[in-house]
Amino acid sequence: MGLEMRLRDVPHFVEFSDDELKVLADLMEEVEYQPNEVIFNEKSPTTAVYFILGGRINIYKMLFGSSNFLTILERNDLFGEVAFSDQKDRSASACALDETAVAKFAYEHFDVIQKQNPEIGMKLLRALMKELTRKFRAVNSGLDVKSSEQTIVDLITTKQQVKISTQDVEYICSIMYADKSGTNPFVKIDLKGQIVMIPFHQVKSITLPNKYGKF
Repeated sequence: MGLEMRLRDVPHFVEFSDDELKVLADLMEEVEYQPNEVIFNEKSPTTAVYFILGGRINIYKMLFGSSNFLTILERNDLFGEVAFSDQKDRSASACALDETAVAKFAYEHFDVIQKQNPEIGMKLLRALMKELTRKFRAVNSGLDVKSSEQTIVDLITTKQQVKISTQDVEYICSIMYADKSGTNPFVKIDLKGQIVMIPFHQVKSITLPNKYGKF
């Protein structure tokens, strides 16, 4: 399947005609990443925005040498649009969790499309602004880019090793179950075969390992 057809499934391009998608696809590069491969690092220069065609992406920030988990993005999500819009350095890092394919749109091509076909350029800009607005409203409402519930479900499903930090203890574990709906919300973890229940209010952070598998 060509890139043009794959872009048709991306919700951000629902307002684009087939001819407009072809123009856009011709300016994009399809890139594949292996699990744990870094796509860009925090504070690196901005060069492109990415649309996920398949696989999953971990967005994280480095704190004290370890990656502090922000969110997991998946097929049809986009990332890198904040720095793409203001052309400042990246505010977070991104790496592939699985074998992942993305459509990469370089900033230099935005200048080209604005000159050659300003209508397509405006549609692309509107799509990016809609996503920025959605994320801004989510953060303003005290939510993650994706809901914290969905993020935890992602970690449970993949059995991803994480570091859960409380005020007194740090656990290197996998999350088995989480319940935030009851009167006493808790997270159940597997700590090397030992089951531990942690009240949600005690959880200060959930951290993913760095690219070397270390916390």
